[in-house]
Amino acid sequence: MLYQNTVMVIWGFMAVCLHRTVLSETRLCSQCRSDYQAECATKPPPPEPCPEGATFCSTIREKTMKGELVKFLRSCTTVMTQDCVTKPVTNITACYSTCDTDGCNHGNSVSVPTVTIAIIWTISRLLIEH
Repeated sequence: MLYQNTVMVIWGFMAVCLHRTVLSETRLCSQCRSDYQAECATKPPPPEPCPEGATFCSTIREKTMKGELVKFLRSCTTVMTQDCVTKPVTNITACYSTCDTDGCNHGNSVSVPTVTIAIIWTISRLLIEH
């Protein structure tokens, strides 16, 4: 009986996770600006839902000609791009990088679905062993 309940709980949890990662259209991205949050580049906040229509996460690094970081931004965007542009008047180079999975601009190499699968596997192993 306990085994059947455990299996049902695990399948229910997996169904919820599948719905969130496959069927939901809301992208989750880390969102901050170093001019408002100094730790944006090194300790970004957890990913949050993006506005409707934003399907990509972005990271923007603005640097001087000497390579000094001027501004660092993490946000949501509607355009997929990997490009660097130098602003002629200020000589600031802005490098844009976008990605298309939840939390991909957070700086962590582990994605949300991978963590979810690891948690499900660990819980199921603990419950089955007892």
